[in-house]
Amino acid sequence: MLTIAAVLAVAGAAALAVVATADAATIDTSAYYQLVNRHSGKALEIDNASTADGGALVQRTPNTAATNQQFQFVDSGGGYYRLRARHSGKVLDVYERSTANGANIVQWADLYGPNQQFSIQDIDATYLQLINRNSGKALDLWEWSTAEGARISQYDDTNATNQQFRLVRVGGTTPSPTSSAGTPPAQYSAPGPVAGDVGTHDPSVVKKPPPRTPSAGFRRSAAGEKPTAGRPVRSRGPSPRRLRVSGAVAQKSSRLTIN
Repeated sequence: MLTIAAVLAVAGAAALAVVATADAATIDTSAYYQLVNRHSGKALEIDNASTADGGALVQRTPNTAATNQQFQFVDSGGGYYRLRARHSGKVLDVYERSTANGANIVQWADLYGPNQQFSIQDIDATYLQLINRNSGKALDLWEWSTAEGARISQYDDTNATNQQFRLVRVGGTTPSPTSSAGTPPAQYSAPGPVAGDVGTHDPSVVKKPPPRTPSAGFRRSAAGEKPTAGRPVRSRGPSPRRLRVSGAVAQKSSRLTIN
């Protein structure tokens, strides 16, 4: 027969086990990472190693020696990050602050704009999504392409595998940024104030449902989903509801592992 003390000890151990599973994604803001797409297995890179404003974000076969495939997470506060390209010192940017599906993702001088900031959504122990602060849309491998040089865009958060990325930490020391904040071009309005706990590292990481897989027989176009042989389709259902928690983690089980 169990004594009261033994029962309490077992209950306490169970409570500790539950607490131990609620861990946050761990990102070292002094390190550089490759972002490898779950659907294609290819890494994000700045096309042709451009150092100019407007250089396009595409995917190519991972190459740990390519500094245009390496990005640093710069803490923006409030659980948001800017992703700085190692070779150029510029950050990822939803072009012209677009909120449309299919908008281009480029690099631009760091203006601290909300279109240059992304939150992290934990998918499972390995993969995550990046959600733009300005548009609320997810970084997206356009049309589920597996081709070299395929473009990266933004799209409604469908929780699909072409919107999921694995972080691969790259060795080496962290150099100083190679560019400073620039002047907004004509099509940009001046960046507004940034909400959240600026200067405070408090990532909001949420546990998401299992990923969806594409259905055969469709492709995405500017006009919507159209039937075509052998192409996947996006679910048009509502985006999963995500829980925002400041300074805490709404995650029930797995821990995100950074390789």
